[in-house]
Parts: sequence; C-alpha cells; structure tokens
Amino acid sequence: MSEEIPVTQNIKTSERFRRALFNEMLPGTQAATVVFDRNRRRFHRGKTLIHFDVGKEILSVLADPSTYGADALGQIAEYLGMEVERLYAFRDVAEAFDRGLIERECQIPMGCGRFLDIVFFAELVPLRDDDEQFALVLQRIRDEDLSLIATRRLVRRVLLGHRLTKQDA
Repeated sequence: MSEEIPVTQNIKTSERFRRALFNEMLPGTQAATVVFDRNRRRFHRGKTLIHFDVGKEILSVLADPSTYGADALGQIAEYLGMEVERLYAFRDVAEAFDRGLIERECQIPMGCGRFLDIVFFAELVPLRDDDEQFALVLQRIRDEDLSLIATRRLVRRVLLGHRLTKQDA
C-alpha cells in the first residue's frame, strides 16, 4: 500500500484510492471490473435480503409453537448448521426494520468496497427508534469503514448516552 494512504481509512480516502486504481486499468480491465462489481452487489444484496426474509419466517415460526414445536428454532439451527443466536439476529433485524431500508442500505458500499450485511444491521437494532442516531451511526460506519466490533462499541457508546452530532459522523 502506498504511504499516501493513511492507516485510519475514511470513505473519501478509500474511494479516491479505489478510483485511482480503476483509472490506472486498461479499458478491458475496467469493463471486467464493472461487471464483477455489479455482480458482487447483486450477490450481496440477495444474500442480505434472504437473511432478512429468513428472519420474517422465524417470526412466524416463533409465533405458532403449536404448529412448529417449542424447540423449532433450535432444530432448524442444528439442521442448517448455524448457531441459534444467528437466527435470532435475523429475526431481530426483520422485526426492527423495513425490508426497503435493508435493501437500500445494503447496496451502498463502504469506502473500502465492502457492504453492510445482516450482522451489521443486527448491531443497529437498539437504535431503531432513534432515527437521527441511527442515521449518524450508519454514516460513521461507512465513513470510517468500521468493523463489526467497532460498530458494536459505537452503538454501546450511543446507548450509554453519547450523542453523535453531524460533526462526529
């Protein structure tokens, strides 16, 4: 990596760096990159929305234990080879957010090119009733390319009373 790129990334630096890389490519490589990026976005969007839809189904399963049984979610998790906590995270996101919001936000790349997925949205569930803080935290995640752990810490700080302002985001 070039010395010009700071260790602490922000969306402007990362996006500028990515654009510079793109501009150095031959036209054929640029065309292939555009196709790859479009497919990667479609894949990521699809995966995130499938997890959201699974969360909606989990709500139905938990709402009707007489049909599905008391340990239905545990059985489903075991069958799928997933931790039950992950399924509960899918449920929490589906219960807290509108599908349109998830669909829109999961398609916006972070500065480093990564996308937010269902586990990031699960960390944001406690902020669902505070539109301003939700938006500011979301912006900060993108601007600083925050990891999941850093996102969790930021959400905790907000929940403990640290109010983000537009200057923070």
